[in-house]
Amino acid sequence: MNSPDVHIGAVFGFSPLAFEEGIRLGLVYFSEGSKNMIKELDVVVLARDLNDYQLKRGDVGTVVHVHESGKAYEVEFLTDEGKTVAVVTLSVHDLYSSQDFIA
Repeated sequence: MNSPDVHIGAVFGFSPLAFEEGIRLGLVYFSEGSKNMIKELDVVVLARDLNDYQLKRGDVGTVVHVHESGKAYEVEFLTDEGKTVAVVTLSVHDLYSSQDFIA
C-alpha cells in the first residue's frame, strides 16, 4: 500500500518534499518554544514518522480528543478524499500545533 496523501501540503499549499527541503534549508520551521495549547478539533502536524501507520513527519491530522488536560492527544489522519488513515494516541512531543508552523 502506498503512503496516503495526508501531508502538510494539503493545508499549507506545497508538496511534502518542498516542506522537508524547507526545513533542511531553514526556510520552514516550527516555533519550538511556544507549543501552543492544543485542543480538540485543532489541526496538528506530525513531528516524527509513524511507520506502523504509514504516516510521515509533516503529515496533518485533527485532534479528536484531549486526554488528561493535554497529557496525550487522539489524532485522526485523513486522505484527501476524507477516508480515515489512522486514529493515533500521541504525546505533545509527537506534534506541532499548526499555530506553531512558520513559513
